[in-house]
Amino acid sequence: MINDLDLYFPYIVLFYGAVMTLVTNLPGLREKASEQMNPEMLHWFYSHQALGTICVFVGGLWSIQRLFI
Repeated sequence: MINDLDLYFPYIVLFYGAVMTLVTNLPGLREKASEQMNPEMLHWFYSHQALGTICVFVGGLWSIQRLFI
């Protein structure tokens, strides 16, 4: 069980980072979110933008490391 989690976790981190980075940076989605969400939820959601960017880099490097080792 732990070995399976250790195998998939880097890819989960990469996927979360990629989704959050794309969703928070695409202009069409930003406009739609600002129309649909209340300001408090919008602020909370966009506060995860830095975490998404960090997860893309860490998850990417971690996934590459897992592929070659």
